[in-house]
Amino acid sequence: MTRLPPYIETAWVEGAHEISGLDHLGVKGPCINIYGQLLPGITNVTDRARYFSFYTWVIWKLDQLDRRKKEEIRDNIRKADCLLTLIYQRHAIKSSEDETIHAGSATGSNTFSKIIKNANEKDKIKLSDYADLNNYKERYFKNPYGGLGQYYIGSLRDLYILKGDLSSGSIRYTKERGEQLAKAFDKSVNGELFWSYIDKDVVSVKSLDNLSSFCLCHLKDSSDEKELLTSILFAKDDYVQDKGKIRQPTLMLYLDLVAQLQNQERLDVNLFRNVIYGQSFPDKSEWNISDNLAITHKKWHTYVLNEILSVALQGLMHGMLASCLADTDNSLSKSKTINGLIDGFIQCEIGRDTLRFLKKNTFAELVQYAQSTLPSISEWQNDKHELKCVIDIENISKEDNKKEELIKITRKSAWVLVCLAYRLSSIEDPYEHFEFPKGYYDYYPINLSSFKQNAENIWMKQTTEKWFVWVLKKWIVEGHISVALRKLRYQSESTFKIRPEEDEYEIVETVLPGFTNPRFVQTRQVLIDLGIFKVSSDGYIQLTELGNSLI
Repeated sequence: MTRLPPYIETAWVEGAHEISGLDHLGVKGPCINIYGQLLPGITNVTDRARYFSFYTWVIWKLDQLDRRKKEEIRDNIRKADCLLTLIYQRHAIKSSEDETIHAGSATGSNTFSKIIKNANEKDKIKLSDYADLNNYKERYFKNPYGGLGQYYIGSLRDLYILKGDLSSGSIRYTKERGEQLAKAFDKSVNGELFWSYIDKDVVSVKSLDNLSSFCLCHLKDSSDEKELLTSILFAKDDYVQDKGKIRQPTLMLYLDLVAQLQNQERLDVNLFRNVIYGQSFPDKSEWNISDNLAITHKKWHTYVLNEILSVALQGLMHGMLASCLADTDNSLSKSKTINGLIDGFIQCEIGRDTLRFLKKNTFAELVQYAQSTLPSISEWQNDKHELKCVIDIENISKEDNKKEELIKITRKSAWVLVCLAYRLSSIEDPYEHFEFPKGYYDYYPINLSSFKQNAENIWMKQTTEKWFVWVLKKWIVEGHISVALRKLRYQSESTFKIRPEEDEYEIVETVLPGFTNPRFVQTRQVLIDLGIFKVSSDGYIQLTELGNSLI
């Protein structure tokens, strides 16, 4: 006789949350890992240098006031965040300067800029109205610990300025760096007045003027604070960790770039990427990199090389998916097999055009052709250059998905892959200067090393069409489904653009190719805040006297 279990539990299973996703092929992961290794302590959300000092000072001040309970730490951080952003917004209005100088990237700016702009000087603002976590309508920020918890805590720990944990209440400042930085900040501001408004929970708009020394723009006037922050970021103090030794040469590379660029163009992330990869400036002169920065430059060159691979494959995915979705009777967007999806694309007009464009019969012949026609790596402004091509891919993909645009994208994507096979043939180990965690390639199988191995051991023996089909099948379709299944399993998030149904595969939407953000904008702003860079009246980034002294 079969025995039944003593009880049966039933439960509703919630469906996966559908999101757009960011890295549908897992190709951006290595890029992000690389720039994370090269710029520890600065992230894509640590936008202003003075927040490093301010949040450290808040933790230090709570220690002086003996407010160490977890709830006290949380509530005081939130009120301090609110008061600080009100100060920034008020100072921006009173100074009549560009608002971003004073309040750019301030926590809660969207909320408080409206309040300050619509308020009279005698109006009073109750901080807890916006700091209260339960006041969903007026709340300035969702994270319980405001901008510190959302943006800066990881960096402050990486920089060994703070230690411990916010949620447990164990957060502390370090003696070696944090205490010194907090005291330097305290010297430059009226801390007693600031905390009196925190305790009263009310501040008038007019009273904010008495606290203008807290503004982001005043870091340049706080000499001790500025010197300490510069010393920490450039690893010049007595307490230097390995991460500081890694970050310092990257910052020095930035300074060297600005020194030699000499106002040729406005320095943004695109120019940074171009000059790093080509080691040449817009006027085609060579960037003469000193021996002590050569390895750091090579590391950043590897980052851009990985970006080129990433955008090319994203472009190919976009071209394939958008082409199939554009089919009027939807016959190309559904198939019982993965091979059926790929065959449909290969046989459609855009797929056929790409193969005709490639011309050569074998992949080996394609690489030989690239060798004879590809411009030198320094000629990044040439239309056939792989970097110029991926920039075009990103720009064209933002336009309408018309046939002409999709043809350009798929052509350029395929050509870039051929170019990379040639470029990588002369590089023994693309990642020789990097360390990845054990098993990293299992999660990110599409990378420069696997590209080189496949190019030399598999693709060189294939016809052009077989190579093209291989990339589409292994890295675009199967690669995407593998990434989407992993996100579904571990994060309960559905990011499928090619959805496996019960008896077929269906293309549901396309994706736009794009570059990662290598913390360049944030680092540039931090160096401006510290008075190492300055912006000329024409918008050019230049070195200050302090910047030149660091070089």
